[in-house]
Amino acid sequence: MRDVLKPLSRVVDCDALREEYERKPLAQVVAELEENSRDGFSLEVKRVDDRWLYFIAGKSGGFFWPSYLTAYFYCAKQLWLQHLLKATVVGERGLRCLARGVKAHKIYARYLEGRGLPVEKEVHVHGVFNGVEVDGYIDLLAEGVPVEVKSGYKEHLGHRLQAMLYAVLVGSRTAYIVYPHRVVHVAVDEGLLGVYVQRVLKVIGLREPPPEPPAKRNSRGERVKPCDTCEVRVLCAKYPSKFKTWDSFLAHIGELPRGDRCLNCPHLEYCRAFKARHEARPCMSHQRLLKV
Repeated sequence: MRDVLKPLSRVVDCDALREEYERKPLAQVVAELEENSRDGFSLEVKRVDDRWLYFIAGKSGGFFWPSYLTAYFYCAKQLWLQHLLKATVVGERGLRCLARGVKAHKIYARYLEGRGLPVEKEVHVHGVFNGVEVDGYIDLLAEGVPVEVKSGYKEHLGHRLQAMLYAVLVGSRTAYIVYPHRVVHVAVDEGLLGVYVQRVLKVIGLREPPPEPPAKRNSRGERVKPCDTCEVRVLCAKYPSKFKTWDSFLAHIGELPRGDRCLNCPHLEYCRAFKARHEARPCMSHQRLLKV
């Protein structure tokens, strides 16, 4: 099967597909999403301050969804809101991206079928992982192996973890992620998967929302805040966080930079911010802490 899988850009013109969905009338985009919905499509449009937002009702049934793992790495606060509101919240750009992704799945499934590979589409899976009841839908299942198709170029660990969880649920030890530029083979690491499932459970179980994610360096080395271009920020602002820093939030859910040795560290609330500026953690820096 590995020889058949190709990057998405070798199957479809990704730039043309993106332009198609940027130009397509919004009513047609919504109609496509409704037509391809698995469990019925419930969309509510709300105006939040000066922006229209789209609330796509979820039917999680109280289960853990593998897509939570991807959402966690995208934005922990949006994941928290999604669980709180029982809906995926997007702006117009996000709605168009969802429809484009659905179209990419269908095109790639036709390609695999054309190469003689039997493919199941939008496969419903349900099971238990480490005592957690899981429910979700795999993009494609080929020869018993999950194949996730991503129409965006950005990769992160959440995609791999989501694919791992699908693989576990269907009894496979491997999965594939198809990006526009490459195909990634994913081997199941149940230890790593278990750690992040528990962290996501901690996030969605918080009474207070996580803080906004910190600034990151883009491909040009510039520090940019993901929230500055986020369509949902107007909604997030209505749920202020009581966490003082991103570091204190990560420590609260158990993401300690150096494991248990960090538990009583006086630098924990600013450890990552310090490392981003000085290229070393406070405990490993040659600088000394001044006590006043």
